Amino acid sequence: MNPLQRHPELAKRADQRAVRSFNLSAVAGQISEHGSRSRAQIAAGTGLNKTTVSSLVAELMARGVVCETGLDADGSVGRPAQVLELDGERIAALGLEINVDYMTVCVCDLRGRVRHHAVVGHDNRENSPESVIDELARLAREALDVCCELGLTVVGAGICVPGLIDLRTSVLAYAPNLGWRGFAIGERMREALDDPPFPIRVDNDGNLAALGELESGALRGIRHGIMIYGGIGVGGAVIIDGALFRGADGFAGEIGHIPVRPNDGERCSCGARGCLETLVGQEAIARMVGIQGARSEVATPAVVLAERLRAGDRAALRALDDVAQVLGVGIASAVNLMNPQRVVLGGTFATLAEWLLPGVSASLADRIPGTAPSVELSASALGEAATVRGGAALVLHELLADPARAPWLTTAVAGAG
Repeated sequence: MNPLQRHPELAKRADQRAVRSFNLSAVAGQISEHGSRSRAQIAAGTGLNKTTVSSLVAELMARGVVCETGLDADGSVGRPAQVLELDGERIAALGLEINVDYMTVCVCDLRGRVRHHAVVGHDNRENSPESVIDELARLAREALDVCCELGLTVVGAGICVPGLIDLRTSVLAYAPNLGWRGFAIGERMREALDDPPFPIRVDNDGNLAALGELESGALRGIRHGIMIYGGIGVGGAVIIDGALFRGADGFAGEIGHIPVRPNDGERCSCGARGCLETLVGQEAIARMVGIQGARSEVATPAVVLAERLRAGDRAALRALDDVAQVLGVGIASAVNLMNPQRVVLGGTFATLAEWLLPGVSASLADRIPGTAPSVELSASALGEAATVRGGAALVLHELLADPARAPWLTTAVAGAG
């Protein structure tokens, strides 16, 4: 037999597997999109026959992706149908985050519920990338122990980093605020966890914050949007047709490096002068108000600043007015380019949204053509947890797109698909 020619029987099996994988995804997608579904509704929604749907549902149940939650008494004549929902008790994903001055971990189940969350203050600029990953691995192992106690099988981990990531290799190309360059985060984390039986993905903070908001926050249901995420730096993400737009190399959305004072501005950590984040990032705001280094495990600098604002601190109020004006300038550039339905402020900006939104809206209105449709401006629904939840959501979204990746948790007979 010609080794370059596909063997007919092998090709047939491969095609059958591909079709079944596609159909599993279609069934899981119906349940994920609608929240609950009967087998008959799934058959109607996918165009598959009822026998095939029953076989696919049996496999999804055996893999821990869906479960039966009771009978659907909709008032129609005949026997009530079993209702199917995503199974929130057997599969989970880890979200892990490395930021400049803290690390955090969360566990989310397949319904998006947070089952565990921990934050540790940690100045990661003062430590080697290897030692930071070792500490993050310690938090991950504690989360894995919690999953064991809850009976949850971990199907992957998503790591969030404030920098540019090569998505093909999970290598951090450059994180200016950490001072890291060319570090293989995914590979190093796999070593630190002793080669766990699940994939590890890495992405940047803006993208994962947007993914968290798309899953269960302020971008849910939005087809075209922009996420602006404030931390030590300022990140962002672009949503087009309900999905992340990553650009040619995966670096789209870096709004923090839009030059707003290129001639006389402060030198940015990226090496350029006058970037947006030098004027509105968390450290820039903290310097204006004199609260540098005000982070603990229970209070971020933004939380400390919010307390001062509520108390009527005049210096803090003036600083926020200035930040709002400049932030509006940066957002206007993105809005005029992308024409989004909604712009969401996350991270530090979400914590301070009560004081930022009016000024940002006014600054934005001055810089958008009057004939352009209005854009909604809102605060993140998930706050500073959007990034780490987005890390878990990245894994769970990929699983729902290809449920055959989920491990078999019980025995089932797979029928024709």
